[in-house]
Amino acid sequence: MNNRFSGLAYFLATMLLTIYWGVAEAQQTSPPAEIVLGEPSESASEEVRVNKALEELLKTMDDLEYVYITEGRPDPFLPFLSEEIIQSGISEESTEPEMLTGMRQFEPGQLNLRAIVFSENNPYAMVEDAAGKGYVIRRGSKIGRSGVVAEIIPNQVIIKQLSYSMTKKKQYRTVEMVLRKEGDEQ
Repeated sequence: MNNRFSGLAYFLATMLLTIYWGVAEAQQTSPPAEIVLGEPSESASEEVRVNKALEELLKTMDDLEYVYITEGRPDPFLPFLSEEIIQSGISEESTEPEMLTGMRQFEPGQLNLRAIVFSENNPYAMVEDAAGKGYVIRRGSKIGRSGVVAEIIPNQVIIKQLSYSMTKKKQYRTVEMVLRKEGDEQ
């Protein structure tokens, strides 16, 4: 403990001496340099010429108007949330979890496509969950939180899922469930 205090005392003494020497050096001033008036030197005339060129450049830049081109990139001056989204009532976070029933309990990746049947103008497909339970889906059937069966074709079911971008714009993602032949790996 005694060793700690001696180390602290040494540190404080060093700091005080450093400050004292800095103040002592600052008090020693050199006499002001003599100012000689006469003809301007080459470096002074060069400096004047550069200053004039800079002034002219600044004048021409004041006349130019900057325009931000928004093509291919977001406009930083617009709010992130559009008026449509604010008025539609889409919130950042859902306050109440929605109770999902039937096929809405499963996301497309949790289901396996087992069969596709074509009837007159109304094809339908059978999907199976992980527990082995089968479900029948048709065009327009809802799957998961935001998926809707968009199309049923001979070897696959196409599902469109609604999502929102960072700027709250609607985006649709397409998920394809492919019908595998017997013996194909999943």
